[in-house]
Amino acid sequence: MNRCLSCLVAAAVAGCASPAGRPDMSELATNAAQDRALTQWKCTETKGTVLGRTALPMAAGYAGPERIQYTIGVEGCGRNMNVVVVCAAGTPCFVAGTDNRK
Repeated sequence: MNRCLSCLVAAAVAGCASPAGRPDMSELATNAAQDRALTQWKCTETKGTVLGRTALPMAAGYAGPERIQYTIGVEGCGRNMNVVVVCAAGTPCFVAGTDNRK
């Protein structure tokens, strides 16, 4: 019984880890948000911080991967903004919107 529990814990932890050399979705979301800052501000020195993460509801009949919505705070070059980024496994993350603060 104890051995079985150890196997379940190991499987759960392994399922949460990113495959070697691949960034997790929060890193991809942060990169997408920083890329948006680069294009909007022409600023290469930005820092992104994950402010929130929400699993989006699955539509009836949708058989694709789970979609995660991230809110990323980006600051740099004297500016800051929040960027909403949506990611799904196996697809590029995309910027769904920004609050365009100066």
